[in-house]
Amino acid sequence: MASPGPPQAADAAPPPGVDGRDLPSRTDTLTVGLSTLVGGPVGVHADVGRQRFFTPLRVLLALSVAVLALSWLGKAPCIQQYPGGEDGAMTLDWRGSRQYVAMCYSDTIPLYGIEKLAQGEFPYKSSWTDGSVGPDGQPVIRHMEYPVLSGLYQYASMRIAKAWHAGAEAGMLPGALEVVIYFNVVAAGLALAWLITVWASASLTGRRRPWDAALIALSPLVLVHAFTNFDALATAFAMGGLLAWARRRPVLAGVLLGLGAAAKMYPALLLGPLLVLCFRSGRMRAWWKAAAAPSSPGRRSTCPSRCSTPTAGRSSSVSTGCAPWTRIRSTTSSPRSPGGPGSTARSRRARRRRRSTW
Repeated sequence: MASPGPPQAADAAPPPGVDGRDLPSRTDTLTVGLSTLVGGPVGVHADVGRQRFFTPLRVLLALSVAVLALSWLGKAPCIQQYPGGEDGAMTLDWRGSRQYVAMCYSDTIPLYGIEKLAQGEFPYKSSWTDGSVGPDGQPVIRHMEYPVLSGLYQYASMRIAKAWHAGAEAGMLPGALEVVIYFNVVAAGLALAWLITVWASASLTGRRRPWDAALIALSPLVLVHAFTNFDALATAFAMGGLLAWARRRPVLAGVLLGLGAAAKMYPALLLGPLLVLCFRSGRMRAWWKAAAAPSSPGRRSTCPSRCSTPTAGRSSSVSTGCAPWTRIRSTTSSPRSPGGPGSTARSRRARRRRRSTW
């Protein structure tokens, strides 16, 4: 009996796509098994990588929009209104701890009133007390405790919401409670920031494995928490910084990571892994460029809070773990601080005394 001949071309594993893309249904064990539910692995003659409109990036962005829409629907129960105010005025329907029962809580809604954004005040210039008492027995004065870019984003969203509300009262725009409009404005900006995050992530995967970014676009965390807080701002800057680093633009990478750290702390932590990689590959000069770049945008972005109220600037930088240059600048900006005016003269006199004793 004759032995079987070599496998035919149709039975052999096909090469990657026309542009070198990886084919998970041929290379990944889990995907190979799951592909049997939809007809099996991709075939030899599959038209891979030739779509002109439904490119991987566009599909990923469309999936992201779908997830963001579902995430907004999950928060929708917390922006319902009912006539519960004075004289039957509309008010937010949070009766019966609805924000927890319906699992729709978002920080943006209560902070609109707590941080005096509803009164139109600048975040780091306004202050309030929450009933807590300090060690000296005096009420604790609170300020905006978000990093500066997050605070400025809330302020800009408030201005847009108030302008929209004024247009609604004039009959030119659809109306709602001001806090509801504010939430929707914030959500629109966060959605845009998340689309930037997905775009940067897809660009980092390259042309060979573009669908890896679907793990981010379809993340369950985004479905639940995309609009709970302001983290999408930081992720947009963080992934933009990594994309700039991958394209060998360390200064731009450092600037974007610095801006991300002015929105949330964790983008600055990415400099740690980059330090290890640069040390191992002998690219320390590029790392120093990236590490030095955040200082300039960090100082400029924190200027509004430091210039308006130095105490508020210290509160926002220290309590949120903002970037080190923010803490230094906000502390030295106060004339009452140990590093304020007058300390320079004292240090010069101390140096003269030390030199005289030598």
